[in-house]
Amino acid sequence: MKALRYLFAGMLFVGLAGNVLVLPYVMWLQVSRRGILAFFFDPMLDLQLALDILMLPLFWIMLAMSLVGFFGLQRMPAMSQKELARSQEELARTRHAWLEEVLPRAKEAAKAFPPGTLCKHCGLPYLETQECYVCTHDGVLSPGGSVLDELAWGAAREQIAEALKGPVG
Repeated sequence: MKALRYLFAGMLFVGLAGNVLVLPYVMWLQVSRRGILAFFFDPMLDLQLALDILMLPLFWIMLAMSLVGFFGLQRMPAMSQKELARSQEELARTRHAWLEEVLPRAKEAAKAFPPGTLCKHCGLPYLETQECYVCTHDGVLSPGGSVLDELAWGAAREQIAEALKGPVG
């Protein structure tokens, strides 16, 4: 599956790069055929360049290659459902292991904070936002909480880091 994905990505890249290089090639053909002054004085040059490009088999080959690569990549699933579930289970396992290791130390370090700045549910210091102090990660630390929610996980890590850093002042 990965090899096929790399094949389609390679086809897309080669097709697009080939078509990017076709225009200077056709322009060089026109210069070598009619001279550099044709670019300045020939009003039909743009039409002639377009026709030359459309009649060039290399253009069509590269276009077909890039289209096959693009639509091939669009049709390929990023991961199978089993692989996705397995990777999410592994991520949840590693995050739970990290929390079990770090959370007791963070709660112990958070005891040095003033009482009004700690969350009553988790014992960690609130995150200071623009208007108020909030605790946004209770869903992560509650029993059965989802550690796969990226926003809540980031907030939980930030609060743990704040607790381990200690009170400022």
